[in-house]
Amino acid sequence: MKNITEVIIDSTRCVGCGRCKKSCLEGAIKGDKKKLHVIDANRCTRCGLCYYRCRHNAIRRSQGLSQEAL
Repeated sequence: MKNITEVIIDSTRCVGCGRCKKSCLEGAIKGDKKKLHVIDANRCTRCGLCYYRCRHNAIRRSQGLSQEAL
């Protein structure tokens, strides 16, 4: 069983710089400059580009159980 990784933006750390948004090849990250950005889980491929581009450690990745285990 594979784990599903959830990728979220920590609202206490996001400064709205847009680095994550610019790095997302799927266009899954939305937000205005200097405002909290959000990730559309349905469009996100969990590639990790946004995680590595964020200078504020606002991108969080978490492991969850696979759907078969539920």
